[in-house]
Amino acid sequence: MSCRYGLFLIAITIFICGGTIQALETPLYLLPGQILGKQRGATGVGIMNGYQYVGASLSGFFLGWWQDEFSVGSMLLLLAGVCVLSSLVSVAIRR
Repeated sequence: MSCRYGLFLIAITIFICGGTIQALETPLYLLPGQILGKQRGATGVGIMNGYQYVGASLSGFFLGWWQDEFSVGSMLLLLAGVCVLSSLVSVAIRR
């Protein structure tokens, strides 16, 4: 990270990719209603939302460990890479 604006550019990348991921993730909440029907669709969305919170909790522990073991810059670089890959996968799935 010898670039003067390195951390700023990584933070902007995470911000832009995060918006892209959320925009493409929203239609996924329509799937449980289509797959499970009207009577069980809300339950499917609740289960899906619950797993999303479990994933967020586990990622918090992982990122905390990463920050303790390595530098903040490497953590932001890891997050930027994951965001870019997730955005590309989301775009590929949507097509």
